[in-house]
Amino acid sequence: MDAAMLARMGALLELEARPVRSAILNDLKDLHMTREALVKNRTAARNRAKT
Repeated sequence: MDAAMLARMGALLELEARPVRSAILNDLKDLHMTREALVKNRTAARNRAKT
């Protein structure tokens, strides 16, 4: 039911379909998110060490 509603909305609003991300882009996004998490953890550890 949800898929049918979304398809109808897309048709009514004349939305363009976006291409699916390639495997390389998905890997890069995962690496970026992992790096951000590591930098955040490093900053937190440094802040804890100062106190």
